[in-house]
Amino acid sequence: MDTQTHGIAGQIRHGEFDDSLEAILDAVTERRKATRSVRVAQAFSGLSVGDTVRFNDKTRPKYLVGVEGTITRKRQSKVEVTIGADAGKFRAGSPIVVPVELIDAV
Repeated sequence: MDTQTHGIAGQIRHGEFDDSLEAILDAVTERRKATRSVRVAQAFSGLSVGDTVRFNDKTRPKYLVGVEGTITRKRQSKVEVTIGADAGKFRAGSPIVVPVELIDAV
């Protein structure tokens, strides 16, 4: 965190912006949505059908973390991943539709 950001965060913690907290929260929420959209678009465009991917630590259920699979279909902002090994209730060869944030290219 840079000095300016640290200063703003401290001012918020100390109540200097109490009258504006709702506006600040709205602005932060909007900005988070915008940056998420950019990240998803970048991740989605970098993936192709046939790519090998691995479920990352954002994945739930946890037993899928580290499981590898192959992208078999791209949807709007999600991909269908066919896993290569049994994992929990999912069997090898099962397709799982997931948001791109849950997988990393191998």
